[in-house]
Amino acid sequence: MFKFFKTKSQDKKEDTEIASIKFYLDADDTPKISVNLESYEEEELYALARLINLLSKDTLQIETLGIIQNFFQKMGRSDIFKTIIDSVLIDDPSAFKETSPYIKPSEMMK
Repeated sequence: MFKFFKTKSQDKKEDTEIASIKFYLDADDTPKISVNLESYEEEELYALARLINLLSKDTLQIETLGIIQNFFQKMGRSDIFKTIIDSVLIDDPSAFKETSPYIKPSEMMK
């Protein structure tokens, strides 16, 4: 579904990129977002909207991690993927803990 790492055979045949969203950190560790559109035609705007809709889906993160894991496994460097996963868990440990609701059910009855 997603192509993060290209092999040599993929470099020869480039896909036409009509819309993309790039997330990155600059040298100061500041998160940045870059948006690219081939043009402002309806097809490209629709493609960008589809990408934006993907951002809210958990499957995007799962698919991304799967692609990264496969890449490092093929390179024989599963240890690097483990380091990445450990960093993800450290950066947002609350994502894997049960949290209490913001509004307690008893407060809704008041």
